[in-house]
Amino acid sequence: MGEVIVDQVYTHDGLAIVGGGSAANMALALARAGVSVSLRARFSQDKNGQFLRDVAIDNGVDVSDSIDAPEPATVVDVTLDAQGIPRYTFPLDPTADWQWTKEEISKPLPPDTKVVICGSLAAVLDPGARPQLDWVKEIQLANHNARIDAQKIRVFFDPNARPNALEQLHVVEKSKERIQEWISLADVVKVSQEDIEWLDPSEPPPSVAKAWSKLGPRLVVMTRGADGVAAYQDGREIAMMPAPTVEVADTVGAGDTFMAWLARGYVEHEGRLFSDVAILKQVLNKAANAAAVNCSRVGCNPPRLVDLD
Repeated sequence: MGEVIVDQVYTHDGLAIVGGGSAANMALALARAGVSVSLRARFSQDKNGQFLRDVAIDNGVDVSDSIDAPEPATVVDVTLDAQGIPRYTFPLDPTADWQWTKEEISKPLPPDTKVVICGSLAAVLDPGARPQLDWVKEIQLANHNARIDAQKIRVFFDPNARPNALEQLHVVEKSKERIQEWISLADVVKVSQEDIEWLDPSEPPPSVAKAWSKLGPRLVVMTRGADGVAAYQDGREIAMMPAPTVEVADTVGAGDTFMAWLARGYVEHEGRLFSDVAILKQVLNKAANAAAVNCSRVGCNPPRLVDLD
C-alpha cells in the first residue's frame, strides 16, 4: 500500500510520462512475478488518477481494494544523473496519496493475505501516516494473538526515503522519527545503503542495519547497489550476496523490484526465509537478478518470471 504517482521523466530523448510511485511499482513487479497482488492506494478521480489506475489494471494488479480520492493526483518531476540515478521533485500542494483516514485504511484485507508492504513517503507524511501506523499496530496485535504462523500477516517495510522531497516539505526530522517507528513494527525491513547513510550518518551502514535487526524485525536486508546485498538478524550478518553485472539504463524502480521479489520469496517458501539461510540466499539472489534486469531497462520495467528464469 502507498502512493501512485505520475512521473514526468526528463531524459536526453525528451519528456516521458509514466506511472510510478513506490507501492505501484512493487505491485507491478509482484504481478509480473506471478504473485496475486492487491494495491491499496488513493486514486485521484482526475485524468492523471485514471491514467494511473489504468496502468495498474493493464499490468494485472487488483485495484478493487483502493480508494476513490477527491484530491488531485501527485505529479513528480524526475531527472536522471549520468549514472541513471533519479532525483525527484515533488509538488508542495496536498494531493491524493497522503490523505489517508482511519476509515479508509481499516478496510478488511483481501482473503488469504500473507504480506502487507508499506513504505516511502505515504508512510511518513501527514495526515495519512498516523492512521497507517495505528493500522499496522492492529495487524501486529492480531499476529501476537494468532495460534500458528500460518495465521499471521507479515509486515514488510522499505523507508525508500526521498530526502529532497522531505526537505522541500520541512519534515526531515519528523520523517526520521516515523521511520524508526515503522522499523520497530515491521517483520522485514528492506533498505538501501544510501537511505541508511542519510538516516544515520554517524555509524557505518552495516552497524545501523545490525542495530535495526534487534529492534523488532525478524530480518533486515540492505541493498548496496553494485556491491550486492547483505542480510541481518538478531544483530549479526547472516548472508551476503554479490550483485550481477549489468549495463545500467537507469535505476528507477530497482529497489521496488527487489522488495517485490523478496516478498515473493517469503510467500513461496512459507516463511522459511527467517530460519533457513540457504533459502534466504536463493531469494536474495533472485531478487538481485530481478532488480538488475529492471536496471537494464528504461524506467520501472520489472521482469516477468519467465524473463528471470
